[in-house]
Amino acid sequence: MGGHRGVVALEASGGMDHEVQRAINSLDERTLRKLQSSNKGVARRIGSLLERVSKAEKLQLDLSVASGAETTFEPLSPRSVTSKRSNYIGTEWEIRPQNGTNSNAKQLPNSFKEMTGPRMKTDEDQKQRAYAIFLSVTQKNINCVGIHTWSLCAATRANRSFCSAIAAMVPSIVLLVLQCFVLHAVSIDSLHPPCTNNWDCHAGMWCAPSRGPGGYTSTPGMCDDCKWANLLSVQDYTNLHQRYDTDAYQAASSSLAAAVSYCNAEDAFPDRCDFVVDFRNQLTLGAFLVFFFVTWLVLVFYVVDMDKQTLITDVFAFRVEHVASFGPAQARVIQAVAWVIFNFRKFVLPGVVAYSFASLVLASPSLLGLSLPVCFVLDGLAIGFVYSIDGVLAWALLDGKSQGLIRQAFADMEAYQDQDEEHDPLAEAWLPYFGNRLLAFCFGTLILVGALATETMMDEVPLLVESPSPRACTNVGAALSMATAILVIFLMLVWTCTLQAGSFACHWTGALDVVLSPVVALVTLPMLALVFTSVGYAPI
Repeated sequence: MGGHRGVVALEASGGMDHEVQRAINSLDERTLRKLQSSNKGVARRIGSLLERVSKAEKLQLDLSVASGAETTFEPLSPRSVTSKRSNYIGTEWEIRPQNGTNSNAKQLPNSFKEMTGPRMKTDEDQKQRAYAIFLSVTQKNINCVGIHTWSLCAATRANRSFCSAIAAMVPSIVLLVLQCFVLHAVSIDSLHPPCTNNWDCHAGMWCAPSRGPGGYTSTPGMCDDCKWANLLSVQDYTNLHQRYDTDAYQAASSSLAAAVSYCNAEDAFPDRCDFVVDFRNQLTLGAFLVFFFVTWLVLVFYVVDMDKQTLITDVFAFRVEHVASFGPAQARVIQAVAWVIFNFRKFVLPGVVAYSFASLVLASPSLLGLSLPVCFVLDGLAIGFVYSIDGVLAWALLDGKSQGLIRQAFADMEAYQDQDEEHDPLAEAWLPYFGNRLLAFCFGTLILVGALATETMMDEVPLLVESPSPRACTNVGAALSMATAILVIFLMLVWTCTLQAGSFACHWTGALDVVLSPVVALVTLPMLALVFTSVGYAPI
């Protein structure tokens, strides 16, 4: 009897365990269905958000195209949105099987933090990284805004005609010529100031007749070395400088007697340039350190501008290949014009800067009557402002649309390079930037030598016009300009040969580049000097 009761109790216990197990399985199934339904709802929500993002990107692209900007980025297509949404819908949370449950059932995560924490943290890290990259690219591109940069980017816009592309590059050429003309005017007018009487000139100089488009004139005159006043008064043309002839004598005849008397009293060094001698005698160690610091500051302007040009060179090449729609012949013409601009800006303009700064350093103490350190600082600020006027004019003249074109052009190239698996940013990047600093060092050496060893340079540097008195004030500007031209031509040859050697290939275009690069300096430097000396002293 007792055994029968035990068997009944055991059967009742087994039935109860079976009911509990069935209830647990039913609860697991309901929980799984709810979780799957929740996952599908989340997936649908994500898909809807992706569609909204796609519409926003398409609207942004339409606005960008309407504003004239270009980009190689494409918005999310409907196919990509559908694919991503299906991936989200098809993704289910993995649910680990429980003991004693259906093997097809899936296991729930231990906690909501385990389910969402790593994914949310990864998404936040990716957003922060993308935002950091965006800030770094934007900051770098803001520094690249300039008239030259805008001209080259505008010339290579999509669907730009050939004539409009050439017209877009005109502002860059005009600005370069204007900068060189202003710097040359600063140099010539500091070494040979316009004058109406002898007291307007440096020590040891007299108010000689100037030569303009209409011939020689004394209103205004041009300060020149006193040595020529005595020789011109006796019409000793054999020992005179070549710029003086009978026309100059006729123009100065009324004031020659007073000039001779003034020079006999004021010219302390008849065979030398008095203001250059005075400058060297006044230069102390403290003043030299200020001069060295200001020279370094001017070179910083140069390095910053050249690094910016290195970037725009890459951007221009990228846009000609991937953005612009020119034919092969038109593209070669556009590239040739850009090549002239790059060479002019990289070599000719810095050479004129070095020549002008050295001239100001020598002449400004006599002109301003201030201490040497103050004059050096003012000289550096004036030259640095003229040299970096490109960026100042860009912020003043270019609207937001034009500035956005520049920044987008740089970001477009960088995005393309990031997607290019074969692109190595460190392959040849060091060479142009190292070259920029080497060129700055060479121009800085020219400035220091031109200011500290002026008379030695006047004796050693060959001049285009032979002078009977090499150390006269007339030859200061000539010696500085000839030394600058020699250095610029040498640097252009070395630079082009180095680039061709670094490419490990010899093409006829590379050889042509080596031959034609010095021609830019040989043509432009004398032409700028001739234009200014022809019109610089013309009265208005």
